[in-house]
Amino acid sequence: MMEYSVRKKCSMMLLFIILATLPATLSAQVKVVRGQVVNADTREGIPYVNIGIEGTYHGTASNDEGFFELRIMASDIDKKLVFSAIGFQPESFLARDVPAQDNMLVALQEQAYRIQGEVNVAAQSLVLFRVIRTAIGQVPQRFMAGPWGAKLYYIEQTGINGAKQNSREAIVELFDRTGYSAPTVSDAFDSRNYRFIQARRNFEPWSYAAGQTGFEELLEMDHVRMSNGIMDATLLNDFTLSFAGMAPYENDSVWVIAYTLEKPDLAHTGDFFATNLSGRIYILKSSNIPLRIECSVKASRNSWQNRALYTDSEHQSQVSYRYVVTYQPVNGKYLISFVECSKTFVNPQGEKVSYARRANALEFQPEPDAVTGRDYFEDVAYVEEFWKSFQQPQ
Repeated sequence: MMEYSVRKKCSMMLLFIILATLPATLSAQVKVVRGQVVNADTREGIPYVNIGIEGTYHGTASNDEGFFELRIMASDIDKKLVFSAIGFQPESFLARDVPAQDNMLVALQEQAYRIQGEVNVAAQSLVLFRVIRTAIGQVPQRFMAGPWGAKLYYIEQTGINGAKQNSREAIVELFDRTGYSAPTVSDAFDSRNYRFIQARRNFEPWSYAAGQTGFEELLEMDHVRMSNGIMDATLLNDFTLSFAGMAPYENDSVWVIAYTLEKPDLAHTGDFFATNLSGRIYILKSSNIPLRIECSVKASRNSWQNRALYTDSEHQSQVSYRYVVTYQPVNGKYLISFVECSKTFVNPQGEKVSYARRANALEFQPEPDAVTGRDYFEDVAYVEEFWKSFQQPQ
């Protein structure tokens, strides 16, 4: 009888603990909203729309077809849910009024402007070169000086002939001793370090090639920090610029400038075997701050270690890739917030290989601990407790 009483008390206590913790768990996440953001006129999906809770860092972005998934927390229920994209009028809803659903459809109205006083192509070109040069000159003053640190979520996925293969997710600590105060390739190499602190993957890195990540190559696409590509003032005149529009963005306007390169080379593209390059740069009109850089590259081949290296092998041939880098303000200064690269190539077996790499800034660290060295090779042990509670940013 005594044993039964003790057992009953233990059961009641366990039930009490579960019930006591349940409200906190339920209130932490109120609802999940999935849907698509489309162009109101064409009904086509809009890629990379910023979707967030006004006044917070809680949010996500639509994928390349406009689809998104957002978790609305209890603390944000009385705030505005805002959808914004360069070139479109923003749309907002009270988070409380948005029901949990799998098929929310948000239509954004396209909006663009022309250069005022536009006369001819030559005059246009002079204006556009001046806009980009001014943006380059603004970087040391308007972007984050060092030292600063950030935690990033990194994911890379590969596929062969359309079938998924390897997948790796990781949390990376990034440390930049000088930040954007001295934006050059050499300073970035000397001052910027990183280490992998959490990781999970569906394969074991038994070899150096398997353990090597593409994080380094992804960081090199931060043209503002590296002062390379379209953000290199000494090479800017080699690009052909064209006006692609003046788009509204958060109570301001953005210059949208398209660029191409007649004779791609390593200095201009960061790719040893580049044969074609085109892209767009988005610059805030009021302050000449670059907000977003897009670039598409074709190359005859690539080294499996890094696109900047020479190789005589056909490990990667018929190469094509596109990358996007975005910048956002933190404490009044701008820094990288997102970078993504999607790539396809043909391997020696004639198979079409694809990979996607992405890094999202999770948190900014104004007084970081210094990180020494770079983890080119990742072999971090899997920690189940961490990944059970981790919410992947979209």
